[in-house]
Amino acid sequence: MVAASAMVVKVNQLYADFDAQDELFSPPFSTFEPTKRDPNVENVNTIPGRDVFYVDSRVLPQYDIDDILKRIKEYGAEVETQYGCTIGYEVVMREEAAPPTPPDAEIVQRIAKGVKAVCGRDVRPMGIGGGTVAAILRRKGKKALVWSTLNHFAHQPNEASSIKSTISDAKVMAHVLMQD
Repeated sequence: MVAASAMVVKVNQLYADFDAQDELFSPPFSTFEPTKRDPNVENVNTIPGRDVFYVDSRVLPQYDIDDILKRIKEYGAEVETQYGCTIGYEVVMREEAAPPTPPDAEIVQRIAKGVKAVCGRDVRPMGIGGGTVAAILRRKGKKALVWSTLNHFAHQPNEASSIKSTISDAKVMAHVLMQD
């Protein structure tokens, strides 16, 4: 557990090692966050022989994920030496960044005009660093994006959406389709 905790702390060094900024994304930098630790022993007086934790990373497109995994393994080698343990690695989910849709792409401009016409708001193109259906299309060379009105309840208890926002979003999409 102590060795695994040391490794969790080492993961934080990724922020310094992969510190590029890109204002197209929110947040504008790669993230490397320990998110879950599997249960191990049930009683308080036994040192666990195995400790498993997970790291969620949202990586800017300019980085190769293999380089990040290599760095993590370098950290692991340091922890193994320091604590006399063995560290194993398993990639649970991996998705390479798709080529971004340029902010001046026609679809981006159509969405911006639709939001302005229907909602009276200006939009700012941004990436969120997550896999979306648009990423699948962008990998096939299409200029694609995802847009919607969000209530910022995703991945939380009582996740919800707004019927009013859904109707407004449909109006925006109709506007997008009707533009010359």
